[in-house]
Amino acid sequence: MTNTVSAKERNLDPDMDAIIARMMNVTKRGTTLATNQKYFVLLAICAAQGLSEEAEGVTAAALKAAVEPIAIKEAVYQTAP
Repeated sequence: MTNTVSAKERNLDPDMDAIIARMMNVTKRGTTLATNQKYFVLLAICAAQGLSEEAEGVTAAALKAAVEPIAIKEAVYQTAP
């Protein structure tokens, strides 16, 4: 039996929740970056921090913003610990 804990369950710190929510808002982050670069940075953060649920949301948003799937995969591969 695998004991998996969602990001919401593992983080009981409301301050950290606010930081993650602010970090994941691509419209307010990196205004000088191209759209694909913004998503690459967010995916790198998610990969490095082990935020799998957030990474799923970033990936879905990146695909919706027309970021190439191969580029998304490469961004995660290059930054995953």
